[in-house]
Amino acid sequence: MFNEGTYLEAQREFETAEKILLKLGRKEEASLFSDLTIEIKELSEDRDKKLETLE
Repeated sequence: MFNEGTYLEAQREFETAEKILLKLGRKEEASLFSDLTIEIKELSEDRDKKLETLE
């Protein structure tokens, strides 16, 4: 399990990649990074729930 900063950094990187790819007209690749961003958000939320359970 990664720390919260790791998830946020990955999310920012994926969002940046998505924006760049969209500007280049590469919608399919941008969509992949969008999906990865959603996955990262879900992992982060799951991590938070697990930490709450431990407290």
